[in-house]
Amino acid sequence: MAISGRPAAAGDLRISFNQLTARDLPLAAAARAARESGFDGFGVLPSTIAEHGVNGVRSVLDGEGLQPTSVCAFIGLIDPSPVARAERMAKAERFLAHAAELGVPLVVVVGGPSAGLGRRDAWNQAFTAIDTLLRRAAREGADLLVEPLHPVLISDSVATSVADALALVEQRQAGGIVVDTWHVWWDSRLRERLLDAGSRARIVHLSDWAAGPAGSLDRALPGEGCADVPAICADLLDAGFDGWWELEILSETLWAGDQVALVRASYESALRTLEKALSMAAKSNENVEFMR
Repeated sequence: MAISGRPAAAGDLRISFNQLTARDLPLAAAARAARESGFDGFGVLPSTIAEHGVNGVRSVLDGEGLQPTSVCAFIGLIDPSPVARAERMAKAERFLAHAAELGVPLVVVVGGPSAGLGRRDAWNQAFTAIDTLLRRAAREGADLLVEPLHPVLISDSVATSVADALALVEQRQAGGIVVDTWHVWWDSRLRERLLDAGSRARIVHLSDWAAGPAGSLDRALPGEGCADVPAICADLLDAGFDGWWELEILSETLWAGDQVALVRASYESALRTLEKALSMAAKSNENVEFMR
């Protein structure tokens, strides 16, 4: 039985497939594999929209009965050069328009410090860039989400925690964040941060921290690493999260194999992880009721 309106089973949750997980599959093949595996949604890359156009992407996804869930723009918005910064912002605004036309949020990575640009200046530039995009999104009826990255990737994002991402979007009423389990699992105050996020958490990216060689950034399927992804998902459920759970794996090791099989394995791992999360959240709820 569902608790406080919470779905009773993982199959009742909205589970999406991020296209990057099957990096080398054409759109049609990836969408078909996602639908056959059990996914309900599909996260799209900007390069796919550039290749097929918004209508072409929508046609493929509609044909498979998949709902588009996001456009993820892996571009930094900051740079020591004002000219380069303007070019990046213009690209982000084009991606925002495409996402709005597709009816999904644009997910952005803000960029990080570099030679000639310290952390403080990088943060100030990120704050300004996100404010500009949030105002643009409000005018276009679009949605903008900031995704914080793991601190090991600070050169790609000055926002390295849920708290950082919230600070960037809380300057305006609109906007939200993406919680990527691979990027945020290390935070000892993560549960508190997720409760703080509330409805600002719009999409969860599911992947696990692989126990591999030092320096490897390969991700593992959720439940196959050391990030305790089910516990993070349970905390999100406790915080009231009811958005898309989007499976996103970046792994040279997994990409080297059969990527259609990887899509199937991705769905099965997401389902197992979310079943555990629902069970943990239910027990947490029972404990709270017992203590009252």
